[in-house]
Amino acid sequence: MKTLLMTSLLIFVFPYLSICQNFAGIVPNGMVVEDPNISLSNITPYTADTAYLDLDCDSINDLFFLLAKGSSNIDSPNSLDLVVLDTSISVCMKDYMSSLNNSVVLYEYGDLLDCTKTDTIWESCTSCLISYYGTLGAYTPGTVNEKYIAYQKNNQHGWIKISYDLNDFSAPTLYPITLDVSEVAVGCPVVSNIESLPKEEIFTIYPNPSGTGIFRIKNDNYTHEFIVKVYNSLGEIIQPISGNLLEIDLSDHPSGVYFFEFSNKEKRIEIRKVIK
Repeated sequence: MKTLLMTSLLIFVFPYLSICQNFAGIVPNGMVVEDPNISLSNITPYTADTAYLDLDCDSINDLFFLLAKGSSNIDSPNSLDLVVLDTSISVCMKDYMSSLNNSVVLYEYGDLLDCTKTDTIWESCTSCLISYYGTLGAYTPGTVNEKYIAYQKNNQHGWIKISYDLNDFSAPTLYPITLDVSEVAVGCPVVSNIESLPKEEIFTIYPNPSGTGIFRIKNDNYTHEFIVKVYNSLGEIIQPISGNLLEIDLSDHPSGVYFFEFSNKEKRIEIRKVIK
């Protein structure tokens, strides 16, 4: 009887754990991946550049990157920090008490974003050090290519994909320091909250379903400028999209369900489901 009970527990517990786990670079359940198009390059000593991110599509910035260039071969290091504006957000950090290092944990693609190792901790830090590089050495790597930062907000776990280069030691006035943020998993519930779509349709999409994958958009009820993002059924943004705002061409993509997100500069206007 005890053996059967334990077997039943394993059957129910292990699938639940696998569903709840999130991995670097993999689209988390209920979230979508966006390209924030962040590319900073700073060549001027003793100056800083910033880039902001909105992690839940409410048009309010939740955090920003601070890329500061010093004079790395003299007395002032280059640095990269993550400044958190929303106090409900925590970032996976190295635990200073365990590792004597209090910087952001950088994950490889496919790593489990659990932040439960003995030297890591979820921390609500207002300024989270990612790296610095200068005459006293490098605090974490001075150059990183496609690593992931783990964050949590409102019980959702997401990630931010970054690459950076702070190593200008040979010629600080000739070489810039750089930061690229190419992908971010954000809590914009496109796929998981289809039942919340407005009943009154602002945009007309035809034909839908479309046998060719070409969809035409009619916007008689909306006279302002708007943009369209297209997601597949996994919540991934489809790129590139040929055509203009009045015609979306998905002929090169597989048959299935897609979602068109209409928005302006301030907010999301409408989400529509289409079938190819």
